[in-house]
Amino acid sequence: MFEKDGERVLTVNAITGCLHECRYCYARKLAKTRLRGKPGYDPDFKPMFYKPALNRMIGKDKTVFISSMGDMFGYWVPIEWIKEVIRWCLSQNRSNTFYFLTKNPARYVELVDEYPTWFRQDNFVYGCTIEGDSLVVQMESEAPDPCYRQRAMARLEGVRKFLSIEPVMCFNKSTMVQWIEEIKPEFVYIGFDNHKNNLHEPSEEEVEELIIDLQGITEVRLKNVRGVMKG
Repeated sequence: MFEKDGERVLTVNAITGCLHECRYCYARKLAKTRLRGKPGYDPDFKPMFYKPALNRMIGKDKTVFISSMGDMFGYWVPIEWIKEVIRWCLSQNRSNTFYFLTKNPARYVELVDEYPTWFRQDNFVYGCTIEGDSLVVQMESEAPDPCYRQRAMARLEGVRKFLSIEPVMCFNKSTMVQWIEEIKPEFVYIGFDNHKNNLHEPSEEEVEELIIDLQGITEVRLKNVRGVMKG
């Protein structure tokens, strides 16, 4: 998901697995194939907590993606699992930056309000995936409706935020621009599907128009965008 100076950043996966049932999920495919039988991963991608992943100190000035192989803030995740991970983040050097990503940002709102001294950290950056319009996305996933995700992220205040529009699916441009204006993220990732899942995708021209509009609002970071912005 994240790169710094052209290299993938450190990932920490103490909470793995997911119940969103996204048809295009790369993490589920990895858990069932290359990572099958590896410690910390259920072969059916059921949620689990793998505490040994937290038995490390990471030094200084690192960018860390927390739970790249699951949704740490899914509705099914026990609060004690989340607290264990946050406790580990707080034990690390303050020069490190920790990125979180979820499709259930209502949990962010709940926890930031309930435990402000834990979750309101200036080196925590809270992200949400919003792939496209509700109707299209809900055909591919059992995650919360994108409009509910947007409302939660707009309500989330006093913390750093970002969005991921990946894999990008069909969208109404004016709606997406309005949503992102209301969320006020530090940056937005945009990218097409990398894994040949035959999703309902917008045209390259539509994505390029969205990128141009969003560049007037926030920083846009491009992932796999094929021919977009190349000419």
